[in-house]
Amino acid sequence: MTKQLLSKLSGGLAPKQPAHFVLLAASLIIGATLIGLLFRALGFPETNIVITYILAVLLAARFTPGYRWGIATAFVSTFTYNFFFTIPLYSFAVSDSSHIITFAIMTITASITGALTSKAKASEEEARRREAEVLMLYSFTNRLSNAFTPHEIAGVAVNTIHSFWGWQAACLCFNGEGRPEDSYIQQVGEDTPIWRRTEEPQRVMNEMLQLRRAYLAGEEFFDWPVYSTKKLLAVVRIPTPDARTMTDDQRQALHSVIKGVALAMDRYGSARARLKSEEEAAQERYRSSLLRAISHDLRTPLAGIMGTAEILMERERNDQQKSALAAAIYSDAQWLHDIVENVLSLTRIQSGASVIKYEPSALEEIAEAALNHVKRRLEGRRLEVRLPDELLMVMADGRLIQQVLVNLLDNAAKHTPPGKRISLSADRVGRGYVRVTVEDEGEGVPPEDLPHIFEMFYTSKKRSSDVKKGIGLGLPICEAIIKAHGGTVSAENITGGGARFNFMLPLAKDGQNDKTHSDN
Repeated sequence: MTKQLLSKLSGGLAPKQPAHFVLLAASLIIGATLIGLLFRALGFPETNIVITYILAVLLAARFTPGYRWGIATAFVSTFTYNFFFTIPLYSFAVSDSSHIITFAIMTITASITGALTSKAKASEEEARRREAEVLMLYSFTNRLSNAFTPHEIAGVAVNTIHSFWGWQAACLCFNGEGRPEDSYIQQVGEDTPIWRRTEEPQRVMNEMLQLRRAYLAGEEFFDWPVYSTKKLLAVVRIPTPDARTMTDDQRQALHSVIKGVALAMDRYGSARARLKSEEEAAQERYRSSLLRAISHDLRTPLAGIMGTAEILMERERNDQQKSALAAAIYSDAQWLHDIVENVLSLTRIQSGASVIKYEPSALEEIAEAALNHVKRRLEGRRLEVRLPDELLMVMADGRLIQQVLVNLLDNAAKHTPPGKRISLSADRVGRGYVRVTVEDEGEGVPPEDLPHIFEMFYTSKKRSSDVKKGIGLGLPICEAIIKAHGGTVSAENITGGGARFNFMLPLAKDGQNDKTHSDN
């Protein structure tokens, strides 16, 4: 590819030494003069001789660079024609004034035709150069499609730059943390890439991050940054002598190469992020399926254990020791049953299998059902319920909101000693919302845990020894359910001891139809 592209770019022109062009122009003029002398000897008209000199000017313009050689050849041709073919011969004197007009027209015509020829040649060279650039970028793009890592992409880039321009280009890649790697690749020969140690990578990173122009000029390299939409991916390095003599066209082509490198590296990063996301999603699905299967298998025997424990408590009511053992069995089974239910609820919500049925529901009925469900766990605590006299209708799935209240009340019971207060209250806030509050006079939430209590599987490390340790699912499930209803949930400590949990729900509007929503 190297030699073909460079030959297209050069266009097969002769070396650009002035002596060569002088010799070429002189040869053309001498040739035209000899042909003119032959035409005069054969008796041809002078117009044929003039055309011969114009042809010499055209050829000079074609095979010399720029306009000046063609124009200079036109002037020299005019004086040569005057010297050899106008009377008096072999003199620059003009005996006939009409010859002056001939000389002027000849000079102008030769100059214009020479200039047009030079312009056509320049357009041809520009077309050839652009064709070479297109071929180079096409080859570069094809090779990038087979590069799968940043190092392979960098190798393709420096090899392409060296092949097209002959520069010993280099490329320094940045790692996933946005820092320069310890080594970078440099193309020092057509098939000779080498790895060099990065000098002061921290300085390179700082200079690139503070860069306010297209490139950074250094003693050894001019560095061009390669950016994605979010971060710095690499640095393309051009040796300083080559960068200083770079033309605008070369700089524009280099920018195209840099954009190609950026797109390829960005594509690699996106592909890796997508694969990681897919792996995490697959792991999450596997985990959810496993938890759901285990929870289903545990639910039935736990229900049997709880039922048997209740029967034993009723039968052995007079035997305090047996009744206490049965109560302990029931309490532990109930704790495990709640965990199983929370796991099932969480997996259903995360997988989208939970269908939320939004319908006008009386908040008082939801609260009563939740209190009946946890009344055994609230024994020994002072329960206060403060609901407004008006009927509050919320647009919600009553079954799920009941689970939220059960989780919050159960959480309060776990951390509130017997004899202390637990309260449930509700009131209107703003326009169209109701706020439900669960308060307790327990130990409160450690300040360092407060920002994390709604995170999945987060449990406090500073709980009392007499409190059963959960697995950190109750509060995250509450947050997921409330957010699915368009509300918010929050927690705070109460001055003097205890914790307060609030959640907001939208009130049902008059005449609002029921609707069912699936997370799918």
